Amino acid sequence: MQWGKNIGRWTSLVAFSWLIAGCATTAQMLPQYEAKFRAGDFKGAKEVSKGVSNDILWSLQEATALQMQKEYAASIQTFDGVDSAFKKYDEQLLLGSAAQNVGAVLINDTIMDYEGMTYDKVMTNTYKAMNFMLLNDHANARVEFNRALERQKMAQEYFEKEIAIQEKKIAEEKAQNQQKNITVGQSKEADSIIAQNYKFLDAYEKYPNFNNPFVNYMAGLYFLKMKDYQKAVDMLKEAYGMTKNPLIEHDLNVCLNALSGKVDAKTYAHIIYESGYASKKKDWKIALPIPIRHSNHWQVYMPSLALPTLEPVLDEVPYINIVNGDFKSSTFKIASMDGVIASEFEKRFPAILTRAIMRTTTDLVLQKIAADKGNVLAQVGVGLVGVLKNNSDVRSWQSLPKNFSALKVPLSNGVLEIYDAQGRLLVSDSVDVSKNYIYVVRTYNTQGGVYYDKVAF
Repeated sequence: MQWGKNIGRWTSLVAFSWLIAGCATTAQMLPQYEAKFRAGDFKGAKEVSKGVSNDILWSLQEATALQMQKEYAASIQTFDGVDSAFKKYDEQLLLGSAAQNVGAVLINDTIMDYEGMTYDKVMTNTYKAMNFMLLNDHANARVEFNRALERQKMAQEYFEKEIAIQEKKIAEEKAQNQQKNITVGQSKEADSIIAQNYKFLDAYEKYPNFNNPFVNYMAGLYFLKMKDYQKAVDMLKEAYGMTKNPLIEHDLNVCLNALSGKVDAKTYAHIIYESGYASKKKDWKIALPIPIRHSNHWQVYMPSLALPTLEPVLDEVPYINIVNGDFKSSTFKIASMDGVIASEFEKRFPAILTRAIMRTTTDLVLQKIAADKGNVLAQVGVGLVGVLKNNSDVRSWQSLPKNFSALKVPLSNGVLEIYDAQGRLLVSDSVDVSKNYIYVVRTYNTQGGVYYDKVAF
């Protein structure tokens, strides 16, 4: 009976703690941030982000808002803090030790610190590089592009180590359950339900091994402009291999020609266009048949599992039109951030599903044990904890764009103009036709809201 009293008190306390946990705050803040970002109130978006201190997710959101205000030095500083946290986490994985999230099997992911996806880490270095580039700090821009590429290269190794630690923790939990005469069986019906409901992932453009073609292309383009043609060739080859994109192929050939002594003397502006907003993670509840054996008795339960899913966001301004002199053309897609996100989501989902089943079945068995002992308080406490835990982790860096597009513009006129698909003038900017440029452009709503900046080479 002492056990029943203790578990009753413990579960009630934990339930109350979860009830007031910060995950509710995050759920409230995400729509606030999105509304201000879409309205072009980047100062307001930054203030929302600063409401949570020492948090990787909100530091990423803050750094993006600072970037959109052209506060590049402050954006870099904020990204630096995030990057340091990522490095610490990666070092733990390489040493074979589990960071808190990796080891959390029975604890709900939503109350753990956000430690970032692989694409978060790669894009952190990429955006730092672009910030340095726009500040004309080319020494640091080069360093950050190299770091982004190295992080992308190492991503598969880090992932395999992370999964190995998770599998070890899950095996330990299963062994503990077996000591309590608890066994979770396999259900082909449950497998079929999951497979049917996650077919939507097939519609996403996928990339292998955590690669993001935009990162390779952006780095390759930068090194092309810096006349480091051999380095550019290496990056552009990788980007082209993933996309077969004709613009990337053209830039690759420019570099190959330059290495053979045929340097193009004309000047160009490369337009990098970020459009839309990346897919959102959504909480999805599903009842799955799960057979559980306790004390040599099998019983099929139909618990409600909370699993994350992806919800695409419409790309409302998928391209922009560029005019310079007699030249007029539209940007076209070179990479999909949605595809990068979906590729990683698909890789991580089996472990997410396993942990969700483990949490739910453990709660069910604890309730059954409490019921068998006639301890109503413990039964209610465990049930309440289960309800509060039954939410999936839907946190994500939601200010990331949906797609990356590009265009190469031959310069013949001192004014470069950018229009949306409806013919509305978004930007009219002066250029020196004797120089080469990289423009970075992003639309953030359909009312003509646009960010842009450029760097001359």
